[in-house]
Amino acid sequence: MRKTIIVDGKKLHLILGKTEHEWKFLYSEYESLWNMPLEELLDGTLEINEDIWYYYINGRVYETDLET
Repeated sequence: MRKTIIVDGKKLHLILGKTEHEWKFLYSEYESLWNMPLEELLDGTLEINEDIWYYYINGRVYETDLET
C-alpha cells in the first residue's frame, strides 16, 4: 500500500507492508541507500526527498530507487 503525507509542505511518499528482509534483498548492493527513524523526517532533522518512495518498516523509513 502506498501513502503520501505532507510534512512542512513536502511530500513524504511511504510504502507500507514491506519487510526489512525485502528491502535488504532488493537494495543491499546500493551502499548509498540507508534507513533512518521516521521521526527524523517528521521533525526536520533530515530532509525529505520528494522524488522517491520510502519503505516504512517498524518506525523506520528505508530509501529506495522507486521514483514518484
